[in-house]
Amino acid sequence: LLMEELLACDDVHRGWVVAHILKHHVPRLRRPAVRALFDRAVSALGRDERVWEPQLYVVRHHDPKLMYEWLMAEAARLRKARKYAEAEACLRPLTSGDHFDSEARYALALAGISASRSKGSNVSTSPAGSIDLFRQLVRDPAFPLIDRLKKERGGLETEDLYRLGFTLSEGTPLEKEVGGELLRIVAARA
Repeated sequence: LLMEELLACDDVHRGWVVAHILKHHVPRLRRPAVRALFDRAVSALGRDERVWEPQLYVVRHHDPKLMYEWLMAEAARLRKARKYAEAEACLRPLTSGDHFDSEARYALALAGISASRSKGSNVSTSPAGSIDLFRQLVRDPAFPLIDRLKKERGGLETEDLYRLGFTLSEGTPLEKEVGGELLRIVAARA
C-alpha cells in the first residue's frame, strides 16, 4: 500500500513522508516493485520533478549497488538515443552516494559536455562542471582517460576534445600533459 502511494505521489513532501516510513520495510520489497519505483523516478528526473528524490531514496535503501547499475545502464541507453540532457540528469543522483566512482564521473562528464552542445537541450548545462569532472579523472592514475577519450565516438565531437584539451592545457602539470595529448589527437583527426 505504501509502495503504491509512493508510485502515485506527485508531491515531493508527501513522497518523503512515505519514503521514510517505507525504508523500514525495504527488505520485504520485491525487485519488480523496486524496479517500477526506479522507472518512475527516472521518468521524474527527465521532467525535472523533485519527486524522484524520495523514490530513489527507497531504491538506494533496497540495494545501492543495484541502483548504481540501473542508473548507469539507463544513462547509457539515453546517451545512445542522443538524449544527453536526460542522461546527465539520470547520472546526477550518483554524485551524492558512495558509488560515485571514476566510471560514473566519466559518464557524467561526457553527458554534460554533450548536453551543453546539444541544440535540443532544454536544460542550461554548463560545460565547466564537466571540465571539473575530467580534471578529477586526470588525477586518478587508475583511470585510462586518454584511451577512453580516443575510443569515444558517440557523443563527443572533435570540437569537444579541442575545448577539453585546451582547457586542461592551462592547468596543473599533469593536466597540461593530458591536455597536450588531447590536442595532438585533435590535430591527427583534422
